[in-house]
Amino acid sequence: MVAGDGATGRRLARMREYGIWGVLLLLVLFFGEVTRNHAFRKAENLVDVLRQSSILCVAAIGMTMVVLTGGIDLAVGSVMALIAVLGAMAVRHAAPGEFGNLAFVLVLPALLLLGFLWGGATATFITRLSIPPLVTTLGTMAVGRGLVQWITGAESIRNGAPTPGWDALTWFGSGFVGPSSNGIPAPVVVAALVAGLGAFLLHRTTFGIYLYGIGCNEEACRLSGVNVRRVKALAYALGGAIFALAGIMNFGRQGYALPAAATGFELDVVTAVVLGGVSITGGEGHVAGVVAGVLILGVLENGLTMVNLQFYEILVVKGAVLLLAVALDRLLRRKAA
Repeated sequence: MVAGDGATGRRLARMREYGIWGVLLLLVLFFGEVTRNHAFRKAENLVDVLRQSSILCVAAIGMTMVVLTGGIDLAVGSVMALIAVLGAMAVRHAAPGEFGNLAFVLVLPALLLLGFLWGGATATFITRLSIPPLVTTLGTMAVGRGLVQWITGAESIRNGAPTPGWDALTWFGSGFVGPSSNGIPAPVVVAALVAGLGAFLLHRTTFGIYLYGIGCNEEACRLSGVNVRRVKALAYALGGAIFALAGIMNFGRQGYALPAAATGFELDVVTAVVLGGVSITGGEGHVAGVVAGVLILGVLENGLTMVNLQFYEILVVKGAVLLLAVALDRLLRRKAA
């Protein structure tokens, strides 16, 4: 009986893992037929879908590390906005002869380090003070947004004249690898690299094994000698650094730093992660599934926009997708059990 139940669980897991890619294919075919002049399936539009999904993909990889431990980080949008504002302020007045490509030499690592430290500080409240992740990250989300508004005076930060540092940072969101006419969009390349690195960390390292173990049974890991606090702290810190990179990419896509940037972005990130098969209670999920979840959301938003749905209507669809994804996760887990 136990062996049969285990086989059933594995079959359900495989069905879910491969099924999400099937859903993605069906959505691409559907919107390719219903949009005017089959505009959705044109090559340039599909590239746009990849470009638009790249920032969500990066942030979702960071969120995956956190959710696998049974936690969550709702401050992702606030961190992205704060990093964008600080980065824009750092490179706005960089004269060509004074700093050169300072963004690559100093500013970029500093921004990633700031995100890392932010995530580590978040983990301290969770692991040392035993404050639930939901409450902790609601607080850090408010703190981040407040800092952004205070620093900027609620005004966007724009560049008066082109500078190497500004151009270097914006490359992550709007540049190309190769000639711009036929090159690969830089954000797509960055997203692919982050996804590959995330897959390696989660599926090929001891750190990844610990993440899954903590999500499945935190107390058992602790009794086995795993330093649960340290692993959780590293998960949140790495998540913060990845959120910072997503903020730099979003700044590059917009071309300026907006205090309200990425507001509500946590909905998209959590939806993509859960839709991709990561259990909201932790301990289960794969990077490949998360990438599929990201692409499904990207296809949905692009396709629904092409069929003239309004922003608020698309928001309703996203919320419904999140609820359905969580409900499906619960049903499959019960069936597997």
